[in-house]
Amino acid sequence: RIWQKPMALHGLVVTAGHPFRILDASDEWLSLWRHTRDSFTFLGQIVGEATCQRTAELLRTTLQEGKTAAFRMLTYTRDGTLILADVEARPCAQEAGDERRATLRFVPDARPVHLTPPTPADT
Repeated sequence: RIWQKPMALHGLVVTAGHPFRILDASDEWLSLWRHTRDSFTFLGQIVGEATCQRTAELLRTTLQEGKTAAFRMLTYTRDGTLILADVEARPCAQEAGDERRATLRFVPDARPVHLTPPTPADT
């Protein structure tokens, strides 16, 4: 593992630029999002149709610009189950020549997510 310190519960380490490769994931995160180290290779795997595209863009921009941000995001598990989570993105300290990376800490909401199609009155 490239991570030198204990990982936060539900944590990831990702590259800070496209395609946002997964460098490390906590065992707890992998278990809850139903992935294995081999199956989870890019951050885009947890983004889907129900994910707010503005939030996904905020995440990408935050990582690319090396900033810190916190937001709520609807994510997908490996089998397509939705998980609403509070997400905190932070840049990692970097040594000369190292690829820029960031940590992502996820605090999942314990309530199940159920989406219903909009009614004509909602549109």
